[in-house]
Amino acid sequence: MDTIGSLEAMRVYEANGVRIDREPAKRSAMEKRMVEAWGDGGSWEMGRCKVCATPFVSEPVCLWECEIPVTVCESCAEIVTDHYRCDREQDQVVTQNPWWDETCPPNYRELITAKRWPDHCDRKAIERVQAWTTSDTKGLVLLGSSGAGKTLSLWAKARDLERAGIKPVFLSAVEFARKLAIAARDLDKAEWLMRARVLMVDDLGKEKLSAAVAPLIWEVLDARNNHRLPTLISTRFRGDDFVARFSEPILGEDIRGRIVESCTVVQFGLDRQPNGSR
Repeated sequence: MDTIGSLEAMRVYEANGVRIDREPAKRSAMEKRMVEAWGDGGSWEMGRCKVCATPFVSEPVCLWECEIPVTVCESCAEIVTDHYRCDREQDQVVTQNPWWDETCPPNYRELITAKRWPDHCDRKAIERVQAWTTSDTKGLVLLGSSGAGKTLSLWAKARDLERAGIKPVFLSAVEFARKLAIAARDLDKAEWLMRARVLMVDDLGKEKLSAAVAPLIWEVLDARNNHRLPTLISTRFRGDDFVARFSEPILGEDIRGRIVESCTVVQFGLDRQPNGSR
């Protein structure tokens, strides 16, 4: 049975005679734009861009006493050049993490790919996070002050996971709370967060969490713990300070307890405490 990617590739080829990769994750910017323009089929004709299908007017290019028709509009010219550059095939071979390449913020991506940890980061703590694998029985809590390398460490681990064939769900605390607020409004239990192979939540407690969101956080963490699905969390708050980030202290205490039960603490920064304390 043909996959969706294979069908898209064939439709584009039938439309304008240009082949694209059958695997969506490996497609160049040009190929992605062609799928958007020609994915439902069609027929190319002179005067339409072969990439985006937009009508355009252009004079033929004279080269070696021949007139060569222009088949790509000006707005698509750059991505076409990039698609056909000589080292593109090599780039595709070494790219093992398309989701991470697209999602990771550039400032973290450059540091991680170059394996450079800034001086203000806790390198020993980063090494502990990098040593963690999904075979471990617990997730991780990255605990420490801002700027110690917690977020950088999470993105580095996310890259390792995708290279190992596991694409994590990576959310900032603000995104996490927003998605749970929507789930609460729609009476949805946010099962996609409960079932993610690895869930990463960065800077939990950055925003004070409402009474509507807190029960769903507990549900997500409890379900993941019961199904032995690891969660990696970074936070700058410990103990009573963490509990105070919730509008209902009892729920905050329950959530803190569930995190302590299901995660190993990795302390970042100079103010380290014994492992496991909060």
